[in-house]
Amino acid sequence: MIKDDQKSKLSGVYILTCLVNSKIYFGKTNNFNDRARRYRCLKKSNKKSKIIRAIQKYGWDNFRM
Repeated sequence: MIKDDQKSKLSGVYILTCLVNSKIYFGKTNNFNDRARRYRCLKKSNKKSKIIRAIQKYGWDNFRM
């Protein structure tokens, strides 16, 4: 069983799917919740990445993890 304080530090590979065009984006992270929070806020992110450009174009609400 995973404790609440460990959940925020989960690492691994994730998939983002754009609901507008069905494109799939893969990524990896050492802190899943932090990565998702940065995508939602688009702060401290590499704005040149394909994922960030897609989120800026279609909006976070059009993606599912």
